[in-house]
Amino acid sequence: MEAIANYKFTARFDDELSVDRGDIVKVLDKEFDRFWYKAEMNGLVGIVPKNYFRMLEHSWYKGKLTRAEAAEILLNPINSIGAFLIRNSETEPNEFSLSVKYENDVRHFKVLRDSKRGLYYLWTNKFNSLNELIAHYRLKIICKQQQIFLRSMKNDSNPLPFEPLMQAKFDFEPREKEDLEFKADDIIAIIDRRGDDWFYGYVHGKRGFIPSAYVRPY
Repeated sequence: MEAIANYKFTARFDDELSVDRGDIVKVLDKEFDRFWYKAEMNGLVGIVPKNYFRMLEHSWYKGKLTRAEAAEILLNPINSIGAFLIRNSETEPNEFSLSVKYENDVRHFKVLRDSKRGLYYLWTNKFNSLNELIAHYRLKIICKQQQIFLRSMKNDSNPLPFEPLMQAKFDFEPREKEDLEFKADDIIAIIDRRGDDWFYGYVHGKRGFIPSAYVRPY
């Protein structure tokens, strides 16, 4: 489970974790305390105040599924090539697998962890969160052998409340350090929606806030 920081939080004690607005943390224990999460970011573990965060609960995370069950879901003819889901690893506790629909079958990728820095990766590019990894491979091919990009399942019972890909209508220069710079016509992977006026997105290897008026569905 991952959560996004709505506000900056500066640690005051050794067991607390400092975050900036827009940071994504891995929530290790939701029930650690009535007012606090136990969380991890960049390989550091600490507690953060619950009311500073919002959980990111995307429909692509399916929890405990076997490879066969994942394949059955993804091979539904309604799904396009690139349809995907994240599931718990069958062989390694607390690890994840990425299942992706190819032309005639489903491929399963182990999501690797750089435990010292708390990063996720498939190949060489490493990411702070599963959400960033997914966003990256919506924009970049997932393997060199075929031109396959991650795409949302069409038969999902709980689809995202926003379009996962947006195209920039205009250039945008950041006004705050948490904002994301982009150029007109850039394709941006959307991680989260913040009310009616802002998205939280990923492009060119960076993430940040983008004004909704500057983008349109891709």
